[in-house]
Amino acid sequence: MSTSATVQHTVHIRPSRLAGLLLAVATLTAATTWSVSNMADSTRGSAKPVAATSTYVDEVASLTPAQRSAIYGNVPTNQQRAEDISALSADQQAAIYGNVSPAQQYIEGVVGMSAEQRSATFGNVPVPDSTP
Repeated sequence: MSTSATVQHTVHIRPSRLAGLLLAVATLTAATTWSVSNMADSTRGSAKPVAATSTYVDEVASLTPAQRSAIYGNVPTNQQRAEDISALSADQQAAIYGNVSPAQQYIEGVVGMSAEQRSATFGNVPVPDSTP
């Protein structure tokens, strides 16, 4: 006697069980989505920025560029800038600055400033009275 083993290629499930399975998957998906979004919202608001005190800001603003460079190490002084520009070849300077020399650009920049800007930048520059 011989028997053949065949596998069915279709799955038979009652409509009520299919509806229950779909409802369970939808509920699980909704719960997971809510949980993840709730966790993301709660962690986003936990880091609060710390406001800098005006004393600290005033002290940093009162430092000279050389002092800021010595403290923070990332603020080049005018001397460092001049040395960096001088180290470039004439072709490199022309490529970066065009045909105008860096000194000429500096002069044009200073001349283009208002009296108030020059006073704020360089200090002790008298601001002319603009009232006639």
